[in-house]
Amino acid sequence: MASVKAEIFTKRFTTTPNSISAAVASLCDELSPDHRPVRVPVRSGSGTVIGECFHNVQAKVAKDGGSITYGWLIWEWPRVFVEAEHHAVWNDGNALIDVTPHIHGEFDVLFLPDPQRVYDYEGRTRLINVKRSLGVFKNVEGWIIASDLSSPHWSSTHWATRFGSIAACSRRFWTSNIWHLQ
Repeated sequence: MASVKAEIFTKRFTTTPNSISAAVASLCDELSPDHRPVRVPVRSGSGTVIGECFHNVQAKVAKDGGSITYGWLIWEWPRVFVEAEHHAVWNDGNALIDVTPHIHGEFDVLFLPDPQRVYDYEGRTRLINVKRSLGVFKNVEGWIIASDLSSPHWSSTHWATRFGSIAACSRRFWTSNIWHLQ
């Protein structure tokens, strides 16, 4: 059986796309056809938490005014997939600003406004990330399904019954393909 090097789990794979490729444009049109993605500077302050954009922006609005803008962060794993992550940024009245720090310290992000997809503060329900394969590697679609199924936002019993073992699908992808993606 092929082995996977441990350092692969510490590598940075997804990042802000350098340009709006056809794949990025297609994903954006699918999610929010009336809006276009924009570069937004990241200016996180003290007390903000990675991965908690909705609460970070809510606190910023309470402190400094302005408003919350809902939408999607657009990420890309070059040659593998494009991804949209439900997100919120602060609108200070003049510009959009991402007040949430990111794992890899991005200075700016690609943000797609989508006022139709608001965050459910009461139920604390997050939307699952939307991923689309770039078509270079044949098993990426299977990995995307496995990734979605392993998300806490999916009903694992229902989806595992429908698609089969999440672990087997994910293991098969990682052991047969991951070293080609480096």
